[in-house]
Order: sequence, then C-alpha cells, then structure tokens
Amino acid sequence: MKKIIHAFKNNFYLSLTTLYIFLYFPITILRFQDLRNEIKYFVITKEFLKNGDLFILRYFSNLYPDKPPLYFWILALSHKISNNFFPIIAIIIGSTIASFIIVVLIYKMILKFINKEVAFIGAFSLALLPLFLGLSVFLRMDMLMTMFITYSIYLFCGFYYNWFEVDIKNLTLFYFSIFLGLFTKGIAGLAIPLLVIFIFLLLEKNLKFFKKLKIISGILFIILLVAFWFGAIYFSHDGLKYIKLMLGQETLGRIVKSKTHIKAFYYYVEVLPGIIFPYSLAIFWAIYTNLKDIKNWKSWNQLQKISFIWFIIPFFMFSLASGKLAVYLLPLLPCGILLIFNNIINSNYKGKNIAIKSCEILLVFPIIYNLLNKKYNSYLNRFKIINITLGIIIFISFFSLKFYNHYYTIKPFLPLITREKAIAYSFSDGENLEYFTQYQIINFSSISEIKNSNSKLIITKKKYGNKLKKIGYNLVFENKEYSIFKK
Repeated sequence: MKKIIHAFKNNFYLSLTTLYIFLYFPITILRFQDLRNEIKYFVITKEFLKNGDLFILRYFSNLYPDKPPLYFWILALSHKISNNFFPIIAIIIGSTIASFIIVVLIYKMILKFINKEVAFIGAFSLALLPLFLGLSVFLRMDMLMTMFITYSIYLFCGFYYNWFEVDIKNLTLFYFSIFLGLFTKGIAGLAIPLLVIFIFLLLEKNLKFFKKLKIISGILFIILLVAFWFGAIYFSHDGLKYIKLMLGQETLGRIVKSKTHIKAFYYYVEVLPGIIFPYSLAIFWAIYTNLKDIKNWKSWNQLQKISFIWFIIPFFMFSLASGKLAVYLLPLLPCGILLIFNNIINSNYKGKNIAIKSCEILLVFPIIYNLLNKKYNSYLNRFKIINITLGIIIFISFFSLKFYNHYYTIKPFLPLITREKAIAYSFSDGENLEYFTQYQIINFSSISEIKNSNSKLIITKKKYGNKLKKIGYNLVFENKEYSIFKK
C-alpha cells in the first residue's frame, strides 16, 4: 500500500490520469448533454456528415458561419468511431483530452520555472478548478482553442528561455498551433498568443527576438493556411456568402456590435470571482500587486512575467469586445493559476497570507484544518488541502448527476417525444430535439399558430406553461426547466 501511495506522490502523469479516469470520465458518461449548445452541435454534425462539405457548416439547412470547421471535423470523426456512443466520444476527444494536455503543459511550465513539487500541486489546482473541470466534460470548442493557445505560449517560453532549439520544426509547430487556435474558435485563438508575445517582448525591450522567431515567415505561413481555408470555402456552394458572413457578423460584428451576449465593459470584472473560484479574491490581489509593481518589471521572476502578461492582455482584450460570455475567459484559467501560485509561493509580496486564507475560508474545511494543524501550515501544504477539498466536493457532486439529468435537462422528455409527434412553443432550442426524433420539431411563436396545429403534444419552457393551460392543454410532465403538454 505504501508503495502505491509513493508511486502516486512521485508520478504526476499517473496521478493525473487517475483523476481523469475516476472523476472526469464518469461525469462525461453520466451527464446528459445541454440542449442549447451541445445537442445543437450534434445536429450541425449530422448535417455536416450528410452534406459532405468540409468547410461550410449548416444548421437546419441554413448557413452557420459562427464557428470554424475544425471542431466539427473532430465531432464527425467521433461519430464515425461510434454512432451509439457519439456524444460521449465527442466530448472526450473534443474537450476532455484537450484539458488533460493543458494541465500537462502547465505542469511542464512550472517544472521549468520552479520545481517538481510546486508543479505537481499547481497543475492539480488547475485541473480541480470547478469551471475548468466543468468545461472539460462539456462540448464547447473553447477548451480546444485554449489548448492551442497554451501550447503556443509554452513553445514561446521554450524559445525565449532556451528550453529547446529555435529550429524549423519547432517554429512550424509554434505557428501552426497559433493557426489551429484560429481554426478552432476564431480570431481570439490568433490574437491572444500574438498580443501576449508582443507585449511581453515590448516590456522586455527585446522586440529583436521576433527576428529569431522568423516572425515575417511565420505570419506568411499563417496567412497561407488561412488563404487555403478561405479558398476552399470560396469554391464551395454559397462560399462567397459564407465568407461575408464570417468576416462580417461573426468576426467584426461580435467584436464591435454583437447580435447576442452584449455586456458592459466591466462584465468580466464581475464574473471573474466565480470563474476562478475558490481563488476569487486571490486573483484580484495578484493583479493588483503586479500592476502596482510593474515599474520593477526587470526584477520580476520569469514565471511572474509571462503569467501576468498572459492574463492581463486577453482580459483587457475580451473586455473591449461587444459580445461577452463567462466561458470566453477559459484561456485565462491556466495563466491565472500560474499568476496566483507565483505570487504566493515564489515572491515576497505583502498580503499573500490573506490571499490564500480567503480561498480557505470560501471552502470552509481548509481554514479549519490549518487551525488544527499549524505545523503543516506552509503555503504549499495549504494549496494541497485546497485541492483535496475541491476533489472531495466534486466527487460528492458526482452523485447528484441523476438529479441534474432529471430536473434540469431534456432527458426525461425523450420517451414522450420519440413515441408521439410533438411541436415546440416559444422554444427555438426545441428544434434541436430533431437529433433524437425521426421527424422535424417545429417551433411556434404564437398561441394562434398552435391552435391551428394538429399536434397534440407541445414542449416548451416551464415559464410558458400557463399560456398553454388557458387554451386547453394539460400538463403531462415538467421539471425545473421544461414542460410538456397534451391536448
């Protein structure tokens, strides 16, 4: 038994793989997918496979230029691997494996900058962040984009700090990873690494390092790949229209005047505490101490420099954009952990005891544990207890998945709508249920349209139920989110 415990303590990869097998994968397998996003992507994938067009996406036959095609190639591959287990395979390949690679890269970075023990605990601190774990078992391309961003910045650090050679092979990987970030989610995948590296070198007063990176050749390489991508779209059916939509409403539109998710400039300041919980106050303390000390940039350690720029530049960039969602800050979680760890473990800033204590208070158990075990009160041990507490909380939450599926997802409604034809009322997401049925789910926006329909079964959001009761429909079943009625 002691040998097994020793093996886990000393082998990061064994420990991380075990965490994913016993915590991440069971959640992926047992959690039912979200109707608005995940099942929508399944519908798009189904149409993508039917049409066979590699570069143009469609959603119920309408052009869908919202996202680049790479993620849907992965979904299509997942579907080919296993039709029956497609949703689970898609999430594992598209998100879970990407998150695993991110954690490994963060481990490698801390290992290079500090030491193995800090790297072990720091990487697990990222893996156990509730939002990071949640998006690792959720079908969104944000995690894959974050993986490419993290890899490109990891490679840059390797070039700058001489971890490995700046040769053609590594430079090709570097610029190709930047392109793949763009090819996964859009402009953020390109802008984040390039802006972070530029501002970093500017503060270092070492812009000449771009020459070593062969920046002109690298940018031309990315442009060539983009040109090939756009050329493939252009020569497809509706290609020119698709390109105009991509560059207009889905790129400039989202930055300048988004159709949806419009939030104030300070929105990300408000949501940041929840995004990086339980390091909610610690991150603000880290940002403040670094901004206050920016004049002493030259005296900062290597990890502090890269983690601060990696965090603050994208945060400001996302804040300037018109469209905002909390999940857009996912690329900041790896560097957020790096920044917090460095400021608490690897610096002499005042207030770091208060910063880590705020994390312990939010989780309750760590503060009690440290009061009772003062001899284990080093900062590193305190992070260990925070990680253990998060792991226990997440493991306990695992047993609530059945409750979640029944009360907050569409899963309990599937037997009814697959057995009997249904329509939707004021519920556009209900159209995505076509993925499970053999017929089209039509969404009606007014009561008068429903009265003229022959369908006896109607599915809607719970809040619209009273309107259907008034026109003679009876409630068959409902949960916290949805209701289904029958005439």
